[in-house]
Amino acid sequence: MSSNTLTPDQTEILAAVVDLIATREDAVRTDEIAERVDRNPYTIRTEMQQLTALQLLEGIPGPRGGYKPTVDAYRTLDTRGLEEVAVVPVEREGITTEAVVESIDFRAVNDPDRCRATVTTRTGMPPMSPGDEVSVGPTPNAGLVLSGTVDSVDSAESIEPDDSPAAFVLDVDEMVTAPVEERDPATSSADSGHAATVDSTAD
Repeated sequence: MSSNTLTPDQTEILAAVVDLIATREDAVRTDEIAERVDRNPYTIRTEMQQLTALQLLEGIPGPRGGYKPTVDAYRTLDTRGLEEVAVVPVEREGITTEAVVESIDFRAVNDPDRCRATVTTRTGMPPMSPGDEVSVGPTPNAGLVLSGTVDSVDSAESIEPDDSPAAFVLDVDEMVTAPVEERDPATSSADSGHAATVDSTAD
């Protein structure tokens, strides 16, 4: 789903859901979104249903129900308006690296026991091996942060730093949204003309 296919109102609502969910674990209610974007609750409810049909939101039933963003929601927001490389931090064993993330490709996102992500970088990849603890993020717009252990590294046991695209598969233990104030809007155009993107594909 491209952000270009969403109306400005839908994009604003989706961003509001992502921002609110970053502050708590409970689902976001329609009235909260209506207050946040200053719209009529009935209008918001219709838009939320459309976003759910587009698989950008997940409806949560029950007394504490509401809506939560899907991985596609983060991907959609993180690809809007980005023309330069987004600075997406990569930490290995608690130390921030100089890696420049080009893309994050999710696999089997609907199975929490098998959630993995292929992280591709364009430059600055540090020596990395299976079993290393790594965190990636926050991504620039949606603020997605992934934490887990390295499952495999570019068909090899380790990668030495260079300017060639390299990838590693992250066995995701935790996926959260960083608060808005913790997101780094800075970008760098030194290494590539492509933005970091988030994609999802169920195995």
